[in-house]
Amino acid sequence: MVTRACDVMQDSVVTVSPEDTLHNVRCLFADEQIHGAPVVDDQGRVMGVISTSDLLRASVEDAAVPRAQVGYYEDGLASYDLSDDHVFEETLSGTRVADVMTLDKVSVPPDAPIAEVARTLSQNGVHRVLVIDDDLQVLDLMLKLLEAMGHEAAAFSSPTRALEAFRQREFDVVITDLGMPGLCGSSVVKEIRKQNRDLPILILTGWGSDVDLDAEIREAVQGILAKPITLHSLQRELARLADTRSTDA
Repeated sequence: MVTRACDVMQDSVVTVSPEDTLHNVRCLFADEQIHGAPVVDDQGRVMGVISTSDLLRASVEDAAVPRAQVGYYEDGLASYDLSDDHVFEETLSGTRVADVMTLDKVSVPPDAPIAEVARTLSQNGVHRVLVIDDDLQVLDLMLKLLEAMGHEAAAFSSPTRALEAFRQREFDVVITDLGMPGLCGSSVVKEIRKQNRDLPILILTGWGSDVDLDAEIREAVQGILAKPITLHSLQRELARLADTRSTDA
């Protein structure tokens, strides 16, 4: 039996108006614990999509908001954590949804097979990615690349805080550095595999494909990303993972 979109989709969808302020949307996302919503006009027509990435971009464009406050802190603030009213309220209150929403709408029919849904999401860059690396410059680069590709990204320099976020939120891909003080990348992989046997994991390392991994870790991960990271290498690996998952579905 083929699983279709209608078998797994949510019937109750939170929507926002093009005239809503970004501050109101931020509050709505926090209350509903969501990271995106369709933008619907008074006639019920879908005009676009608004996500936490759009809110972040709007905040970054304001010179009064430092880049670090909407990216990550050393203790592991997720890049899409918009809970700080003091930082965001002034900027987001003066901007409408219509000013920053994404106009390109991605949709599938209710009877679409899950494999087709997965391919559509992959082709349109819809992923929630958890990135772990103790090098803040690498984290900053990864955030910029992932956001430029249209992904939702959470970046942590603390593996312990990253695992806490993993237990509380849903992610489509985990990218973790291998050599980190305290909890190393191999330990991170083992902890994730205790809770999720199927989630794609990529190892981030300066050794590239020549990295020395024990058999257990090599079998537990789906690929290796060599430093320095490029947009092309990141796109290639995420596309490969998406193709593999859609084929399996």
